[in-house]
Amino acid sequence: MKKYTQAEFAAFLVIGGFRQCPTGDYTDIKAFGAQCSFDAQCRFGAWCRFGDECSFGVQCRFGAQCRFGEQCRFGEQCSFGETCRFGAQCSFGAWCRFGAWCRIGAGGVIGDGCSFCEGCGFGDECSFGAQCSFGEQCSFGEQCRFGEGCSFEGYLVKLGYPFMAIAGAGTAARTTYFFNHMDAIRVRSGCFFGTLAEFRSKVLIDTAGDKTHIKALQYLGMANIAAATFDPTQIES
Repeated sequence: MKKYTQAEFAAFLVIGGFRQCPTGDYTDIKAFGAQCSFDAQCRFGAWCRFGDECSFGVQCRFGAQCRFGEQCRFGEQCSFGETCRFGAQCSFGAWCRFGAWCRIGAGGVIGDGCSFCEGCGFGDECSFGAQCSFGEQCSFGEQCRFGEGCSFEGYLVKLGYPFMAIAGAGTAARTTYFFNHMDAIRVRSGCFFGTLAEFRSKVLIDTAGDKTHIKALQYLGMANIAAATFDPTQIES
């Protein structure tokens, strides 16, 4: 695979406002402008910067901490290193892979079977295809949409909206996620991850069994909201 220099990149043809970039190794180049169009299987190093409306073919590979502008488009099976950042309204083909702590802006469109490592974050109104998988401690904006057969924290979720997020409780005012997994309702709250029953037990342990404690009132109340939404038989008084 040919490795391109900055001078060679700058000399590529611009057609219809888009710089035409053939398949190759771009790891020696760190700064790319807007509206670049890359062919399939290009390779990029860490800390790359891309402007708005760049497009990438299938199976492109990117290092850690790359930055992309708005409305960039990626083909199938692209892979991204840790802590990459994407602007609003980017689109991704099927079976792309994302490292830990990546961030996708609002309105992102993600194809089927994409996988995300821990701590990835998504803006409002992102949409995900079927069979996507999400690692631990991922965060989602409002009005995100998910296809069938997605998995969160390693467990398949039921059809319909797969989780509930409630923010602002506790001294850390963290967001607590309740996942409607196929076999159980599970909870992610800070370092805790477990079933709804285990979550309730942990809250009572932390508050010495005092259900009038503010933390118990907050978190046990949240647990009942999740139970009422996903499985009313698990509501507790």
